Amino acid sequence: RALKFARSRHALGAEGSDFARSHRQQQVIRAFLQKVFSSQTLLNPKTLLQLKNQLADSLITDISPREIPALLNLVFTLKQHPDNLITTSITNLLQEPPSLKPYQGQWVLIPKYDWTTIHEYIQKAANR
Repeated sequence: RALKFARSRHALGAEGSDFARSHRQQQVIRAFLQKVFSSQTLLNPKTLLQLKNQLADSLITDISPREIPALLNLVFTLKQHPDNLITTSITNLLQEPPSLKPYQGQWVLIPKYDWTTIHEYIQKAANR
């Protein structure tokens, strides 16, 4: 059900947009991480083993087993210091083009102003 919720393209109005779908995907990922990193999960070896097995069956990655401790350390560090994690959105700097013809009919977003404005906005967000 979570996958259906996150990937649905059939909602009406703004909820049917790619932006809304992206937001739903972020909600699902946040909920998953909150559940995984809860004390109920982390302090239960049986649950951890089940989670590992389920992920192993459905996740393809090039992360080697020896890199996992460093990745987990990063996650725990960010969880303990959430101010170190920066999130931002550039949707307010993008727009639909007047015509999709130059883009072979594909739905795209282009800068409202120019790419420099977007780069500067991201740089400022990173320096907060």
